Amino acid sequence: MNFYRLFSLPFLKPRSQRAQSFYQALVIVLATAFFGWVVNLHYPLEHWLLPIYLKVWAYSLLFGGACLVAGWRILGMVLPTSPRPGERFVFAIALGVLTFYCGMFVAGLLGLYGRGLFWAWPALLVAFGGPRFLSDTRGLRRRLREYPSLWFQPRGQIEVLCVALMLLAVVGIYITILPPQNICYDSRWYHLPIAEDYVATGGIRRFDEGWYLGTYPQLSSFLYTWAFLSPGNLHSHLALCSHLEFLLFVATLAGVATLAGKLLRGYRVPFAGAVMFLFPGLLLYDSNLVTNADHILAFWSAPLAVSLIRLARRYEWREALLAGLMTSAAACTKYQASFLVLPAILLVTYLVVKHRRIRPAVVWVAVCGVITASHWLKNWVYYHDPLYPLMYTYLPSRPFHAGADTLLQRIYWDPYFLPKGFGWTKLQNTIVACFSFSFTRNAILPLPSGGHPAIGSLFTLLLPLLLFLRGTRRLWGLVVGVHVGVMVWYLTSHQERYLQALVPWMAAATAATLVLAWQRGGRVVRGALVLLVGLQVAWGADIYFIPYHAMAGDSPIRTASMYLGASYQKRYSERFSIDPAREAMGATLPKDARVLMHSDHLKLGLGVQTVADGAGWQGAIEYLDLSSPKRTASMWHQLGVTHVLANPNRGPINLEDVVREVVFQRTINQYGRAAKFEGGWVLNSLASTPRDTRAAAAVTRVAWFGCEQGLASGIYEPLEFARRNPYRVLPADMLPGDRLQALDEVNGVVVEGACTGMSAVTNRLSSEFIRTGTMDRYSLWIRR
Repeated sequence: MNFYRLFSLPFLKPRSQRAQSFYQALVIVLATAFFGWVVNLHYPLEHWLLPIYLKVWAYSLLFGGACLVAGWRILGMVLPTSPRPGERFVFAIALGVLTFYCGMFVAGLLGLYGRGLFWAWPALLVAFGGPRFLSDTRGLRRRLREYPSLWFQPRGQIEVLCVALMLLAVVGIYITILPPQNICYDSRWYHLPIAEDYVATGGIRRFDEGWYLGTYPQLSSFLYTWAFLSPGNLHSHLALCSHLEFLLFVATLAGVATLAGKLLRGYRVPFAGAVMFLFPGLLLYDSNLVTNADHILAFWSAPLAVSLIRLARRYEWREALLAGLMTSAAACTKYQASFLVLPAILLVTYLVVKHRRIRPAVVWVAVCGVITASHWLKNWVYYHDPLYPLMYTYLPSRPFHAGADTLLQRIYWDPYFLPKGFGWTKLQNTIVACFSFSFTRNAILPLPSGGHPAIGSLFTLLLPLLLFLRGTRRLWGLVVGVHVGVMVWYLTSHQERYLQALVPWMAAATAATLVLAWQRGGRVVRGALVLLVGLQVAWGADIYFIPYHAMAGDSPIRTASMYLGASYQKRYSERFSIDPAREAMGATLPKDARVLMHSDHLKLGLGVQTVADGAGWQGAIEYLDLSSPKRTASMWHQLGVTHVLANPNRGPINLEDVVREVVFQRTINQYGRAAKFEGGWVLNSLASTPRDTRAAAAVTRVAWFGCEQGLASGIYEPLEFARRNPYRVLPADMLPGDRLQALDEVNGVVVEGACTGMSAVTNRLSSEFIRTGTMDRYSLWIRR
């Protein structure tokens, strides 16, 4: 029997090819729908991560495409003759990002931050540069269609290894940026909260409390501001911010290859960006991609170096204009741009002397002054100090309370990362640091295995090879620039993560040195190079897996694994939360709220304007100077505070912080209307009138009971406590029996619990005082 004929129906035997295609497509669609229905029962499609990240990538490519085409046209306006393709791409994307930043800054000044700007600004850039880009790349697209593999095909085994290393590392890094929990501390402190604050405001605003970190160069925060304007929730905003940083990091790899080719006078090294991963410190917290500004500053390193090489070769005003744009872009990103800017200043000075012409140098200075005005002029207008608060000695910086200078020196500048010694000793240490930085560890958090070197050592180890190689004039110039930058790094704040700004220069110099040595050396030299590079790869191979992330508490890859696997545990919403307590509080706040973050740095997630009161990090609020709750509340109202967020249990930085906390708690007791949240956080709405007018006006007097050496137990007014000048000394046995009336004039008490006999004190206090919290070993009480 012919089973085929038995079961073959006429309508299943289409005559035409078109009908056959239709039926096949129908079967595939029905199979897809059925499979979607089945998997939706187990893992609802609405919770899938893929649509979220497809949208994030679409927005990222919108940003990247707008920057590329706008920068392409601007480059054509700056340079009369087109540079080589690699240089043109690097300069175009760099000029586009700078233009994007300038537009966001101007829109912020005009108060135009809204959803419409998210779409309008990149659309304007595409309209501006798109036609020129399409016209110029018509021939390029034709050649790409004819020979598609030749553009990206590695030549030889070395380039194949470079491609493999680069792809493996880029994919590994990309996986770690997916979970929001891997965003670093500083990003949650100010890089991202500044963007969130500006969006809540609708534009750029002055931080009335003089929050020092809010006056830093903010190029990265303005890019993140655009991301916060995108449709979606906090998670999607953070994902877009992380992807913008990742996109610029990939562009940095292309910039390293272009710079290495420039050092080799045009020799093709398209995959030299792989050398970046021979500096494995960029895989370690907090030098890795954690949505801050370090790698965005590193993005400018390569185009700046290439522009300076061009300027040295052709000293004329157009090249100076391009170099000035790259220099000022770096300066608008972080103060650590000084590592790059000082070598640029030295080179421009040398060129002025060499050519005895000042016009190109004037153009360079003028461009830098105009572009960086978005930082220094804004600060001058807002705070009367272009580098607020750093020039308080010479300018009337405001706000800047009495004693702010002392706090600035003690807290703002971390002494651990400042050079030791004076005069010749400091100079000696600085010179030694130029060579020892790659063999030591300089970080806030030590690795579990101690202080072993992590940044990468090939740059330093290969320096002696340059003595045996010819045609290395440009390479020597970059090496000198790196060491000038390292000296600035060591003299200012030598945290290891700040060196990421110089890693592209180091990587390009290392790549160029390896190429020259490989080409001009014999088998013995090549074998030695393989051994050296292999040892560096082996040494840094485990850094990716070290459980070192301060915020996630584990390795970034493990956090990413738990993030991606949470869906199969039905923990859909938990994946997206970076700080549940703050996000819950933000949901309860009105959009026009302004929240005082009491001695807490992590602002991200509230979605409203914030005010910082941390001693040493802002210039307006000094609780030691605010003698009563009434004066403190008046200060808060002047700053526009509507709510106060605090955790009553925290550790002090110094003893003065304990007394500051008493002043704060007295004010909250009178003016706060509290609601408690997860983790011990208390969010108070700020009332305009106190509960007790007389108590609110009373001067704060604190009874201090402790055994701190050199600090007498006694009654202190806040400012006098800082001078260790008691209003009255209290004998150790002053609280026997019912003699609590000795504290009638006191409205705050601090008890050091570790001292002998203090339990008797606290037992007597509970009748007239309320315990408001603890700070380390101190318990705080205020009068009922």
